[in-house]
Amino acid sequence: SQSVRITAQSGLTETEIDAIITEAQEHQESDQARKDKADLLNRAEALIYTTEQSITEYGAELDQVDLELIQSDLNNLKEALKNEDNERFADLLKALETSAYRIAETIYGQEQSG
Repeated sequence: SQSVRITAQSGLTETEIDAIITEAQEHQESDQARKDKADLLNRAEALIYTTEQSITEYGAELDQVDLELIQSDLNNLKEALKNEDNERFADLLKALETSAYRIAETIYGQEQSG
């Protein structure tokens, strides 16, 4: 990241210098926010994909209640993705991660029992 070095002979007042520094910091924060959002989107898309694959493969073996919960969480996340609903996005992602985990538990449980 570039550092902003301002010298006295630039003719700027201290207030103007502070404003420039503040603006530079705000840009840095919004860049980080954009990066975080991109990471979230990538995680969401990967999770949606793997969850849909798992439902296709193992849906019949899942408990009906679990399956409905997973599909509900999946649809909520897909909606949020489509509408760029950033406020609820992280929560919906977490919800699907949690409910989709039941697929793994079901599969693993069946492998254990023979």
